[in-house]
Amino acid sequence: MTAKTTILTRLSDAPRELVFECWLKPEHLLHWYSAGGGWTTPYAETDPKTGGRFKIGFAAPDGKGSFDFTGTYSEEQQRHGWGAMLENLNTYLERKAA
Repeated sequence: MTAKTTILTRLSDAPRELVFECWLKPEHLLHWYSAGGGWTTPYAETDPKTGGRFKIGFAAPDGKGSFDFTGTYSEEQQRHGWGAMLENLNTYLERKAA
């Protein structure tokens, strides 16, 4: 299989340091990192370094379902789903920078 590259770009007026803080720290992820459609993020654990692990919980809007998103930080970016996630981050950053 041939590797493919996807590049997603979002521009924000927020300071670069705030962007990285909100991107990586659990206390910020809880506010913007969601699967959309009313899903919430009740907890997040991150160790943002190459080889570090993350565990992010998602809960269904009706309270009847949940799942954990887990993985390891690597040099390669996870591509699936980042369009919506980046849009959520940008909305959160606009509120924080205001």
